[in-house]
Amino acid sequence: MKTIAIFPLKQFNNYNKQQKNAIMKKVLLFLTIMMCIGFQSMATVRTSVSGGSIASPLSYTTAGTWSPSGVPAASDTLTIASGSVVSTSTLSKSVGNLTVNSGGTLISTGVLTLTGTSTMTVNGTYIHNHSGLAIPTATWAIGSTLEIKSTATSGTLTGLGQNFYNVIINAAALTGSSSISCAGALATVKGDLTINGTGTTTGAIRLGQAETFTDSIAGNINVSSGNFTLVSSASGKGTVYVGGSVNVTGGVFNIGGSSTSITNLTIGGDFNISGGNINPGTASAAIDTVNIIGTKSGTTGSLIMTG
Repeated sequence: MKTIAIFPLKQFNNYNKQQKNAIMKKVLLFLTIMMCIGFQSMATVRTSVSGGSIASPLSYTTAGTWSPSGVPAASDTLTIASGSVVSTSTLSKSVGNLTVNSGGTLISTGVLTLTGTSTMTVNGTYIHNHSGLAIPTATWAIGSTLEIKSTATSGTLTGLGQNFYNVIINAAALTGSSSISCAGALATVKGDLTINGTGTTTGAIRLGQAETFTDSIAGNINVSSGNFTLVSSASGKGTVYVGGSVNVTGGVFNIGGSSTSITNLTIGGDFNISGGNINPGTASAAIDTVNIIGTKSGTTGSLIMTG
């Protein structure tokens, strides 16, 4: 271990310039290290208290939301505990890490920024509830949920090149013919993909548009409301693997796109229709292939054939 010698001023003055510079560099290095240690020691580990709901969440900027009590600093390490629902309009993490425990929920109504060495781990639920279309980078654990409650009126989601577990998309703010696209980037969903709303739009939530892509949904695709399209553009070529079943209980599930689009859908489980509509495609020139490993069942709903 190196030590820094403290010399009497008279002895220091007898050193030559090079020796003095060497001593001063060591002193400055020592002071810098001490300052860094001091800054790190100021960071606090905080855990959210139990409480809150989706309709009335706890506020991130309220001191009483956290234990120990206090409004988090950017460098604090934070945990959203099980049984806790916390909402934030702006969150910028520059040093400390952020963890959402299983049974815990973090609602972001504004931009969530992670910089430097900060990381986010989601074991519970993260709700992306604003008009920004960039999904933050995180480690998505088994059983976790990304819920996109977009307030955007149109656009393309980004940040989808991650290994998600459950994904829920609700684009209730869409109007007219506007759509939200995943641009073929939602490649890995290890759980279920659920579509539960597209507002009053005649557009849709789209897995892809003009891209050539392959998406894998290990669990089920569930369509309960709104319009959901696999491939929308004439030049789009999409291959979608569903390990579980496709369950349509409402809304419209558009398998094919338009004109010369190509859609290949493989369903490892069953194709169940208990409401809503199934639209195989909108043009005779489109190539749409559906391979169902399990069974096809339907109680209500309809199959739309056009083109």
